[in-house]
Order: sequence, then structure tokens, then C-alpha cells
Amino acid sequence: MGTSGNIPAVSAGRAAVSSLALTMLLLSAMVALPAPSGGIPTGTPKLIISLQPSSSEAHVSPSSQGSLAFCGTVNVENAIGNIQLTLISSVDTGWASQCSPSSLVFQDDSNHSFQVTVIVPQATPASVVGTLKVDAKAQGTGYTLTESAQAVVTVKPYYMFKLNCTNPFLEIKPSYEAVYEFRVLNEGNSVDSFELEVSNQKELESKGWTVTLSSAQITGVQPGLFSSTFRVSAQSPKENTVMTSEPTMINLKATSNGAKSESLVVTQSFPLYVQVKGSYVGAQGVAEALPVLAIVVVIAIVVAVAAVVIVRRRHSRGE
Repeated sequence: MGTSGNIPAVSAGRAAVSSLALTMLLLSAMVALPAPSGGIPTGTPKLIISLQPSSSEAHVSPSSQGSLAFCGTVNVENAIGNIQLTLISSVDTGWASQCSPSSLVFQDDSNHSFQVTVIVPQATPASVVGTLKVDAKAQGTGYTLTESAQAVVTVKPYYMFKLNCTNPFLEIKPSYEAVYEFRVLNEGNSVDSFELEVSNQKELESKGWTVTLSSAQITGVQPGLFSSTFRVSAQSPKENTVMTSEPTMINLKATSNGAKSESLVVTQSFPLYVQVKGSYVGAQGVAEALPVLAIVVVIAIVVAVAAVVIVRRRHSRGE
């Protein structure tokens, strides 16, 4: 009776050992199973997109826009089934952009190429920086993925300017001073500064003129705006000179420092004219005045002779 009472406990122990052995056998079999074959994805699908280059510079001018091209690649790792991909580009400055192609359909996880074109408007200031963004959306079997890529768009400076003077021709009395007022209009797309000079200074000094500038530098002129006013003063020779029909020319020259910093030469010349009126003939001007004096003498002689002839005729007639 005592022996038979232990039989259920032994049976239960054997059953527990058998269950444990079966569980370990199943676990071993699962670890030993080979990886799925036939290219069936086993990971989580992942959308990857990139743009090259990461930044690019647009060349614009007052009359032409700039065009930039970016190359992109996109793929879906561990893709499952057909992938419908859409691409949408935008620039935070509002510039036009376009992806080509803008949609793709594929079934693999290889890289697929696309191109993005960005149009930068003409005369865009060099200080404006745009951020290009391409948003990608991939739809597969039972899932949707989104991702984006970005690139920077800058604008290359260009340098242009114009000299402006309200009255480039003045008449003055001997030993007086002619004063011209000038401004510089910055027609480039970047802040610029300018060097000023009188290119024929030595020639003017040899003729007795004294020409001075109120400033040899103009700085910080914003694109599309005028500079502050500067002056060119021309003091006529103090000694008596002969007034000629040809005015004296003063050649004002300005150079863009911004262009110079990029090893470019951008200059403008502006001729100023001054006429000295009421001048007297001095010792040095006698030679130049002789032709004029000769004409005056001839006219005087002709008038005198004519007067004598008229008087004699009247006298002979008894008038």
C-alpha cells in the first residue's frame, strides 16, 4: 500500500522533465533555423534621401536670373512590395524650384536619382540666403514613410555703380572756385565702397588749377541706394589768363573696392567742365591772343577807312 501511494508523484516528476526537455528542444530548433531566402526583407522599412552639393552659389545680374541644379538620391531600405514615392521641393525665400522626376515607383532598395532646379530672380541681393528643402513621401504595403533633405543657396555679389552730378558744367570768374556736388548710385547687389580720384590731376596742376575732393573714400553704400553727397572743388589759376573757347576738363574717376577685393576692375569716369569767363590777357597769354587781336585791328581799320571815305564824299558834294 505504501509503494503504490508514491506512483502518482513519480509520474508527475517524469512529465515535468519531459516538458522541459521538449521546450529546450524547440528553442534549439528555432535558433538553428536559417535566415529567410529569396530577398524577403526582415527589417523595418526606412526612407533615405540626400542632396548634393550641400550648398551652391547663384550668379545673377540686373537683367538675368540664376539657375542652380542639385542632384539627389533616394531609396527605401527593407522595402516591402511596390513603393510609390513623391518628391516636393521648396525654398524658404519663395524662389521657384522643381524636382525631376517628382514621383517614382519601384520595388527594390537600391538608390534612385532625381534632380532639383532652383531659379534665383534677377538682381537678388547677395545678402539673401535660401534654404532648399525636398520632402519625400514613400507609400508601401501597409506603411507610409516621410523624410527630407536640405541644401543652402547663396547669391554671388556683382558690382556696378553710376556717378551722378546735377551740374557738370560751370562758369566762373578768374581766380574763383567751381564746386561740383556728386553722389554714387550703387547698382550692384552687394554693399560697396568706392575710391575717388582726379585722373588728370597733374595736367590741371601744370595749368595752374587746384582741384580737391571732399573725400577720397565713400563707404557702406547699400544696393540700389545713393551715397551721401561729396564735392569736387576746382580753383582757377590766380594769375591773369586768356579766356579760350574750350572749357577746362576735370576727369573724376571712381573705383569699386568690392570688385577689387575679388580681383576685378570696375571703374567709372565722369568728365566735369569749367569755363573761366571775363579773363584778362596776361603776359603769358599774348601769343595766344594775337590772332584775336589781329582780327580786331583789321576790323577797326576797315571801319576807320570807311568813315574817312564817307566824310570825303560828303565834303566834295558840299554837304
